[in-house]
Amino acid sequence: MCPKRKPISTAALVLLTFGLCIGELDAQSSSEDPPLTLRVESSLVLVDVIAQQADPATRGQKLLPALKKEDFRLFDDGHEVPISSFDAGWTGTARPVSLWLIVQCDEHRPVSWASQFIKGKTQYLKPAFALMSNESQVGVAHWCDDGTAEIDSPLNHDPAPALLKLDEVLASKGDQHADDRTGQLAMQRMIRKVLSNAKDVAPMSSPVLLFLHGDHTGTLVAEAEAILRDLSTVNAMVFGLNDGGWRFDPRAVRWGPETEYLVHYYSELTGGQVYSTGDAKLYANALSYIFAQLRVRSTLGFVPASHDTQLHNLKVQLSDEAQKRLPKTTLQFRQHYRLSKSDDPTGMFD
Repeated sequence: MCPKRKPISTAALVLLTFGLCIGELDAQSSSEDPPLTLRVESSLVLVDVIAQQADPATRGQKLLPALKKEDFRLFDDGHEVPISSFDAGWTGTARPVSLWLIVQCDEHRPVSWASQFIKGKTQYLKPAFALMSNESQVGVAHWCDDGTAEIDSPLNHDPAPALLKLDEVLASKGDQHADDRTGQLAMQRMIRKVLSNAKDVAPMSSPVLLFLHGDHTGTLVAEAEAILRDLSTVNAMVFGLNDGGWRFDPRAVRWGPETEYLVHYYSELTGGQVYSTGDAKLYANALSYIFAQLRVRSTLGFVPASHDTQLHNLKVQLSDEAQKRLPKTTLQFRQHYRLSKSDDPTGMFD
């Protein structure tokens, strides 16, 4: 499942900090903004928000943990709407996390294209799990270009079994005669297995899919959008970590009939990010920063004025008072939502 073009280098973005040094870590994101369906609970549309502020001391960014409901304004198609519910990780009210470590098993791919870059280096992730909350869990899943799509380690509060299983999966060899299309479909089946498991086993948690993958990926546009709808059904977030060997080109996310750089594509539209570093010792910093974002995220809920199935634009901004108090702050959030028929409490679409 590989884009057939040469990698194009992109400039490194600012460094990210949260009481720790991220070092030479690159945060990458795409510029595509296609439709996204969000889950609705009791008629509420939920929007996760991560706030970051420029830090002159590090010339990077730092997370802002202690924001309140009054600090935000929320707009649906340009119209401000009341924030009906508010949860914040820093207060302990946000849902726990179900973290899935995801890899591609195929050894015949170039090291930086898939997941072989982290083979023999998973121990560098271990220190980051000290930041995982006691209520959160971690599991492992993988797919191969031979069509395999499996959950390898079920969700567990102890990360040790997951890291052991991750090493085992990376040591396996895929079918040398596999093809891209088979791998595309296997990736989709794997994602749906993970989401189904998260819904059945940990329905009160927030699923987070961390792809340890170079993101040399692609699939048909309609299939990518269908996966996005599935991700949003359970408010899943996607993150990525790679060695930067396959450079991300935001201009090529849409390439003819296919969507490519799928991890970047899914991450931006679900509120996550992709991090790249050639230094394995920084893997723990990247995962630590992901945990930090999840622990301080704010979740805004609102009741949509209309229960149609049209595309709606979302915008979140700081209140006037918060903007004065917190200059040079950026907000990371979902930019679109669209209700499905099953989300319609009125029954008007039946």
